[in-house]
Amino acid sequence: MYSARVPGRESELTAGEVPPVGHPDHMPYLQMQTETRSMLGVLIWLSIAYPQVAFDTNRGCAFMASPSWSVNRYAKHIIMHLVKYPVPVTWGGNKNIKNLVLAQPTIKPYTPGAKEFGLHCATDAAPGDQARGLTGGVIMLAGGVIDTISTRQHLAGPDTHSLEVVAAGTVMHHLVPLRGLLQEARVPQVAASPTYIDSASTVFVAKGRAAPKKSAWIRRRVEVLNDNFEEGEADPIAIEDPDNFADPQTKRLTYKPWERHRHYTHNLPGDPPGRAEKAPKKPMKSG
Repeated sequence: MYSARVPGRESELTAGEVPPVGHPDHMPYLQMQTETRSMLGVLIWLSIAYPQVAFDTNRGCAFMASPSWSVNRYAKHIIMHLVKYPVPVTWGGNKNIKNLVLAQPTIKPYTPGAKEFGLHCATDAAPGDQARGLTGGVIMLAGGVIDTISTRQHLAGPDTHSLEVVAAGTVMHHLVPLRGLLQEARVPQVAASPTYIDSASTVFVAKGRAAPKKSAWIRRRVEVLNDNFEEGEADPIAIEDPDNFADPQTKRLTYKPWERHRHYTHNLPGDPPGRAEKAPKKPMKSG
């Protein structure tokens, strides 16, 4: 039941063009669009318990205003995948963990035989199908994901670093209220929540107000990261791309990396699979 990835990731989606009034396909097309919007709406809610479909649902929702038949088929593929492979998130499962306070020092993702059960997160960004970027975020607690973020950024970013900064700021807006909720529930949030980012430049500017040397637009977004770091809410930590468990929320991955991240975020039994190392290139033949 754990061996399949969401199908249709390579499908080309297009906006719909409604046939004119009086055309025999006019009403069937409108009915299809209504059906598609309903399916995508349901998938938004399902992605809370089944975060593995969040990225694909977000991709389909980009055409919510006027979905085409391709978007309709895409939504049905996602639903069929969930029916065939219903793998929900689980929490807990380690009898040695007695509370949800962050470990000191924290346990890094994919550490063999151990896992952080306190509140921690990862952020990611990537260029989207259009000029705007994609924001990805995963917030973890008690071994499993409690908040999955896969959204389209509102404005076009001038470069990848800007996309990463915007994504990290968005995740901060989700993380801080959760820390307050845990504090009220008598789960002390003394240590800052580890925030894993695979962009070293974003980690650099998040930890120093003097770091960003760019436009006022990016400085305003960096301010969110600076405030949370200085107030002890988040601790930005650089992490290598293969260990960034927010990756599936911004880009298409091959099966092994995708399954490795799902194993970690869904708190499946045992240790996650190892990294999918790339095979070395074969030397070119001379002559």
